[in-house]
Amino acid sequence: MSALDWTVLGAYFVVMVVIGVWSKNRIRTVIDYFTAGGRIPWWLSGISHHMSGYSAVMFVAFAAVAYDYGLTVYVWWAMTIGIGVGIGAFLFAARWNRLAVITRDILPVFVRRVRTLTAEGALRLARVTTFLFVAVSMTIAIATQGQGVVLKIVVDVVAATMGPISIPLMLGLLPWFKRSGPTAAIVSWAAGLGVWAVIKWVIASGNQTLVVAAPLVTSLVLYVLIGLLRPENRPDRDELVDSLGTDPATDRARVTA
Repeated sequence: MSALDWTVLGAYFVVMVVIGVWSKNRIRTVIDYFTAGGRIPWWLSGISHHMSGYSAVMFVAFAAVAYDYGLTVYVWWAMTIGIGVGIGAFLFAARWNRLAVITRDILPVFVRRVRTLTAEGALRLARVTTFLFVAVSMTIAIATQGQGVVLKIVVDVVAATMGPISIPLMLGLLPWFKRSGPTAAIVSWAAGLGVWAVIKWVIASGNQTLVVAAPLVTSLVLYVLIGLLRPENRPDRDELVDSLGTDPATDRARVTA
């Protein structure tokens, strides 16, 4: 990296630090930290979500891919993302919004100490988690000096491993998959990751389509089949899934008020 590159990077961090210091005293809870206390208008939330997807992958990695393959990159990449977002807006968006965040409801299941955290402690945990994620990302980027590592990480690791995880995570929100319970979720996820490991290190295939698609398809097929052959739906689980279809009465009353 040249001196100009480091200058731009340093200036960016200075701006981020200034924003962090300015907003620190205005954020008191985890809800404030992640959603600004629910006060973000829909258009600003949409812009924030869209811009969060612009990283080195967008401006560096995929720019190189577009240079090699031309406009076809927008057919298999941008168009498929648009289709996926369009479908997700109707199937998953509202249901996902009604789920809890990791530091508030999911992490306490695995770490008992988190259950007793105060609002200040939960906020500190959220900040530390975010900082560690950014720090690890920046360390990898600086240590590798590019070298195609960004795209390799996104395709070979993130996309390939998130595929099997996303099957039970996303389909479990939908009422059509109530029969698929914990067994289907764990087996499909583990099998998908196992297939990914075999392709990457046993077969040592360099085919990116195979690396990404095979684990995803494996997880999808097993999740559906196990649900059909060994259904685990129970009244309490069915009630939880059904509850994601509508807002709680307290939320509806607040909106109408």
